[in-house]
Amino acid sequence: MLEEAEKLIADQCRDKTAAAFVSGGGDSMCLLHLCAAAAPGRFFVVTVDHGLRPEAAGETLFVKEQCDRLGVNCEIYRADISALAKSTSESTETAGRKFRRKLMAEIVSAGRADVIFTAHHADDNAETVLMHMLRGSGGRGLTGMKTADGFLVRPLLSCTRAEIDAFNAAHGIKFVTDPTNADSRYTRNFIRNEVLPLLNTRFSATSALNRLARAASADEEFIGRFISREHIRCSDGEVRLAEAAFSEPALAPRYVFEAMTLMGAEDYDSVTAARAIGLIGCGAGKKATLAGGITAVRDYDGIAFYREAAKNDAATPFTGAGRYEKFGMEVAVCAPQAVKGAQRFDLNAVPDGAEVRYRRDGDVFRPFGSGGKKLKEYLIDKKIPARIRDKLPLICYNNEVLVVCGVEISDRVRLKCGSAAAEIVFTGETPWKNLK
Repeated sequence: MLEEAEKLIADQCRDKTAAAFVSGGGDSMCLLHLCAAAAPGRFFVVTVDHGLRPEAAGETLFVKEQCDRLGVNCEIYRADISALAKSTSESTETAGRKFRRKLMAEIVSAGRADVIFTAHHADDNAETVLMHMLRGSGGRGLTGMKTADGFLVRPLLSCTRAEIDAFNAAHGIKFVTDPTNADSRYTRNFIRNEVLPLLNTRFSATSALNRLARAASADEEFIGRFISREHIRCSDGEVRLAEAAFSEPALAPRYVFEAMTLMGAEDYDSVTAARAIGLIGCGAGKKATLAGGITAVRDYDGIAFYREAAKNDAATPFTGAGRYEKFGMEVAVCAPQAVKGAQRFDLNAVPDGAEVRYRRDGDVFRPFGSGGKKLKEYLIDKKIPARIRDKLPLICYNNEVLVVCGVEISDRVRLKCGSAAAEIVFTGETPWKNLK
């Protein structure tokens, strides 16, 4: 199988540049030597000190020394993964994986590499499938890893740990051992060190789990053809699933998983799907807390996935035409004629002392051609979800809302004959888009 891995590396680097992520362990050092043999001058090495162990700094230097001996460029990156994990309320394993994925994406987007090589192998894949199975992830989780997944390529995925160990021994390849790999308090280590070895005494579990992954991947690819992109909409940092996405029980969890993936989540399972799907029978505004700091909420026409944001108390004096950077908008001078789809109003009708801010308790609004009401009631009547309401910039005079930016102007500032007209133009994302 290692011959196939070497050929894959050579094929990938024939007209591309690769970055190989090497930790110093036996698997990654095997990858380093295969790359050096198959693609000399066509790859460089990236090694990361996650700041989790005192030995890590020495391990990155070991990788660099081995790269220097092979004539391979090596880049060392350092991160405080403990701090990252604390800031996101995630495990250090998840935070470290996300850091590496972000680093990989940055290397590719900068044009420094076309593909990323990692040293994941068949045993890793078996562990992943079994771990997902025990978490109740459903068919998608059983697909495991892919040899090629976008810019990420895993040349060793068809190779077993035993084959890699034999290769290293035969070629005298040096490597370091992470002592935390023996700590079975970590779920993956428990599966690696205790569960899979026990299963392999009676079954060819590693091989069977890899076959299961291939079969599940084929099934998911087929079922995925029935997922309608029309039911999935991304806007303003959130993902919305139309109510129709939940009409077929077999597809509903897959829509939820797709939404979670689009939101950047990695660890989710059937419990996550059930929590989101359960909102369909609830009234608008009902929420469920999901994995990765994501919240699902029952919308008027489906389920929305988003991350809670702190209330924004920003405020600035309204000074007429100009840019209001904090609010991602501009007040632009325009012709004094109403235009469908444009939010135009009379600058002269805005009193001195007005300000641009976000909503506060006690705000009132008098829609064009209508009587006054509490701003909250108006926004509810407009079916603007609660999570969006605090993102709408307002032009206000005391507690009177003159313009709900992106939605409507008040009767007080409507265009009249001789108006000094202006319109709201958003310089970034529009806070509210009616996606029905």
